[in-house]
Amino acid sequence: MLYTNKYILFDKIVNRVLNRKNVVWTRISPVKMSLRLLGKNRSNQADLRMRLNKCLGEISIVDLCDISSEEQQVIISNADQTLQHRFDYLGSGWTEINPIDWHKDFISGHKWEKGKFYADYKCVDSTGGYDIKVVWELNRCHHLLWLAEAYSLTHDRKYSKEIVEQISDWIDNNPLMYSINWTCSMDVSIRAVNWMYAVGIIIDSGDIDDSFSQKVYNSLFEHLFFIVNNLEKTIPYSGNHYLSDLVGLLFVSSIFPENFFARRCFNFAFKEFKREALI
Repeated sequence: MLYTNKYILFDKIVNRVLNRKNVVWTRISPVKMSLRLLGKNRSNQADLRMRLNKCLGEISIVDLCDISSEEQQVIISNADQTLQHRFDYLGSGWTEINPIDWHKDFISGHKWEKGKFYADYKCVDSTGGYDIKVVWELNRCHHLLWLAEAYSLTHDRKYSKEIVEQISDWIDNNPLMYSINWTCSMDVSIRAVNWMYAVGIIIDSGDIDDSFSQKVYNSLFEHLFFIVNNLEKTIPYSGNHYLSDLVGLLFVSSIFPENFFARRCFNFAFKEFKREALI
């Protein structure tokens, strides 16, 4: 039976109103607003390690995992491809992107302008000439987990160094809400969680200093700020996007347990996740 949303118009009106409200007040100065909500708390390598361990557990330990030699080869092979900036997304085949351009559909060659407010982008091409999903897939940073896994298996710092360099480069080239990579909250959530696991695994590698820790700490709070202000809820039922938004809120807010704004995000996401699961 084909599902028909009886509330299509209402759904569109509600989301348009919420979107305009968020755009109006976040366009002013999103970075200043997020830092104001973050407060005076600062982080260093030891503090970030403690926060990630409390949220994720002692994920740097791989001794308890039963990994076959074939599985290790797959992990290291994928990690080595990432070291060469070679990616295989959405049927592209292994394609080298050197240097990495976080704003470019590397299949079609189309590039989205840097520095625009996220609500001003045109993501869909009616002629079918390019696909925003290629960019979003790359910017989810799944490939950083391959690097983190390879580091866990080999303790070779070339993998941990690459994670630090890519995350730093991403933050430098994607200011909060002024990039094509801030246009979909589900992808923002996925990226944040992938960063948390990747950094958590390599936290003691020697490549994460206090400066990088502070940089990631601030950026993760910006991810939290964006997600809660751009929830992809629909009427009467929501889909995988909204569920991903809530999971992102639960994970990222857990890093900032002493922060009032983050606690509100966690409590909201916990109640909403339970409600969505029971629908």
